[in-house]
Parts: sequence; C-alpha cells; structure tokens
Amino acid sequence: MLLLQPKFIAVDSLSKNSPTSPVITFSAQLDNLLVGGVVPGEILEILGEPNSGTSQLCQQLAVDCSIPIVFGGRNCRALIIDCNGDICESRLLQIAKGAFDHLSHIARNEAERNAVLELTVDKMLGMVDTARCTDYTQLLALIHFLSKDCQYGMILIDTIATHFRHEFDDMRQRTNLLASLSNQLHSLCMCYRTSLVLVNQVRMTGEGSVVPCLGESWSHTAHRRLLLSKLTSDTYSATIMKGEKSGQTAKFRVSSRGIRDCNPA
Repeated sequence: MLLLQPKFIAVDSLSKNSPTSPVITFSAQLDNLLVGGVVPGEILEILGEPNSGTSQLCQQLAVDCSIPIVFGGRNCRALIIDCNGDICESRLLQIAKGAFDHLSHIARNEAERNAVLELTVDKMLGMVDTARCTDYTQLLALIHFLSKDCQYGMILIDTIATHFRHEFDDMRQRTNLLASLSNQLHSLCMCYRTSLVLVNQVRMTGEGSVVPCLGESWSHTAHRRLLLSKLTSDTYSATIMKGEKSGQTAKFRVSSRGIRDCNPA
C-alpha cells in the first residue's frame, strides 16, 4: 500500500528561475568531495552495504533541502520514497533539530537572523514528505505520477534495488522496466530541474570486488556515483565512483544531530 505523509501539497511548480544552490550534507569534507553538494537536475546514486550510512545521508539531504536561500540553501520540498521501511520519523526530527540549531548558531546578519525567526523545526519537517512503496508496481506508478506533475526540488529513493533484485523470474522484463524507469528519472531532472538521489545496494563478486546492483545498463542512469563504507561505530568513508573527482575519498561521521565532519585527530 502506498502511503504519503503528509499528502501532496500544491506549491508553485519549479522552473528554471528556481534556486540553483546545491543541497549540502553538513560535512564540509563530504560537500567538497561532491563539489558543493547535490545540484539541481542531477542524478546522484549512493551505493553501500547495509549500515554503511546510505539512509542517514539520504535523510540528511532531505532535511537540508529546507535551508533558507539566505544561507545558500535551496528552500525546496523533498520527497523520500521508502522502499525498505527504514525511514524513521524520529530520526528525521533529530536531524531537523540539529540543522535548525546550526543555522541559529551561524546566523550573522539581519537577513539570516530573520530567516531563523521565521523557521522552525516543524517547518523544516513539513517540507519533507515520505512515500512507502512495498513493491515495484507502486514505485513505477509513483514515478510516473511525478513525471506528470512534480512539486519537489529533490526526490530520494531508498533503496532503488529493493524491488528489482528478487521479484522477477523474467530478467528481460526487469531489464525493460529498469530502462523505462531510467528514462522517466532523466525526464524528471530535465523537465523540473529536480535533484534525484538513488540509494543502491552493492554485492561482492567472486574476485572480492564490490559492484553496484541492477547491472551494467543501469550504471548509465546516474551522473555521479558515491560509494559509502563504514569505518568505525560512527565514522564513514565516501568515494566517488563516477563523475568529477572520481577515485577521491572523504570521511564523515554520523552523530545524533546528523551528518557532520569527523572530529580533528
């Protein structure tokens, strides 16, 4: 069953005049690796094993879409499409509180202080919608709907591979559906300047290499690919697998307040 929380809210459609600032992660090292963050009109694929920080980064980006323009933010709505049931409202609340406190702390001029006065944690959370998709037909139907009328500056799918790894006996059908989905995602980017963040699983080859799921054809969908790995209980690494700065790595940590830089040694 498809659930939207809250229901879709009518807002002005995005246009070429919409803010073009990248959505940041609250880790300067990770943002530098991403050349500023996630920009409008791009598809970023976040790869990783379970517990590698992919869902944490996904939720952080969704909340950060609400950062006001005076702080260099996008000030747009975000939609998280939850295919695993892993998105936690209490975690989103923690991240939103952390982001609000940070903005309050760094506000220096009158415009920034006024923006903080108008902003609340509830307003930040109100700009993040979630949709639960329990099978691939619901996911495809939702993407089709959004391709006709997208109200979001960022759409995040966690995890794109969930319903395509084990639900198909006919692999030709799966390949065709993935090709159609890829085309629709690119149309979303081009028509609405929406940023797309796709979380994908990885698997180990017989040679011990880590490769993304969904095959070679799917690998052409994203403009950039970011591989996450867990280093310690709260420290993670991110490596660019495709796109600018390919092969370069940054470290970040996941705190109770969200994604942050690693503590100085």
